[in-house]
Amino acid sequence: MTGRELRQYVGHTGTVYAVAFSPDGQSVLTGSDDRTARLWPLWPAAEPRRVNTVSSTGEALTSGTTLALSADSRSILAYANDAERGDALIVWNSQTGERRYLELDLTTSLFTISAYAFSPDERYLLGGGDDGNIWLWEAQTGEALLHLAGHEGPVRAVAFAPDGQTFITGGEDQTAKVWSAATGEELHTLAGHIGAIRAVSIAPDGRLAATSSDDQTAQLWDVQTGQALHTLTGHSQPIRAVAFSPDGHHVLTGSDDQTARLWATQTGDFERAFLGHSAQVGQVAFSPDGRLVLTGSADLSARLWDAQTGALVRQLAGHSSPVAYAGFLEDGRFVVTGDDQSAITWRAALDDLVAFTCAQLTRDLTPAERTAYRITDQANTCVPKT
Repeated sequence: MTGRELRQYVGHTGTVYAVAFSPDGQSVLTGSDDRTARLWPLWPAAEPRRVNTVSSTGEALTSGTTLALSADSRSILAYANDAERGDALIVWNSQTGERRYLELDLTTSLFTISAYAFSPDERYLLGGGDDGNIWLWEAQTGEALLHLAGHEGPVRAVAFAPDGQTFITGGEDQTAKVWSAATGEELHTLAGHIGAIRAVSIAPDGRLAATSSDDQTAQLWDVQTGQALHTLTGHSQPIRAVAFSPDGHHVLTGSDDQTARLWATQTGDFERAFLGHSAQVGQVAFSPDGRLVLTGSADLSARLWDAQTGALVRQLAGHSSPVAYAGFLEDGRFVVTGDDQSAITWRAALDDLVAFTCAQLTRDLTPAERTAYRITDQANTCVPKT
């Protein structure tokens, strides 16, 4: 014990008379004569939490594997090379590192499945194959529920609708297809791209679909009719990722041109670019409240951005290989990013990030920092250390 100051909690406007720890030791409760009580995280500036996603023998996940992230970012699907079982499919818990093997009812090689997606409730697993076939499995047992012949070439992207009732697939045949998850009926073929489709997504209300392609465009579609609504042009290289905002008013794209771009879904208009990565942007996501944008890149980093202004909020550097997946945990206060050896959990909530930043500084925030953190009042935010 050194008696060194570890943390300052700034916010009360009167004398603090009472302090207590929570039973789990993760929070501090303070009471003041300003007539308020406040609950503070004990370690708002804690280091990111890393979980190693390696096999029991210490071998890393197979290089270049196809990975899938569950809707709540807690489950990671990956191929692994394990001395006990050889090539295997594993589901990891991003928060605990716990794993389970998943044996799929499959009539072809495991490595012919090139795209995966969990259903929103994680009851089902969707897969697209190099042979153009589509598979739907029970996610706990691996039992095959549907096996569909759909595309005239490899399937490169699959995704469920938020309600889990339909799903969308995209392939090198330059088409995307919308399917009924209950019956396997093909509902629509979305044709219009002139390059392989690399990413697909369905809006939160289920009415719109987005596709992105090697042809350097993304397209928005009416899910009910299959009609093309808007073509999004502006990227200068293939587009690898696409995601809708929680309210469905915007769509985000990530490209080999090292940028992510934000578009209005109603008009198809370009709104802003997120600039700063030095390699392909292959992962994009919105926070649950839509205020933040997350990007993951082959430059070994992920970044958090202000969705409204495009300002960089935080760079998440710590990976030793390209970021293969990135997403927000369900409450939006944390993000999970991963490469082929580890998953890292980072703080993402703006108030946590302010506390994190203040804990590292010997000054108050600059005007630019205050703008990035959406602090509008003029009062001191950080109490300088002495």
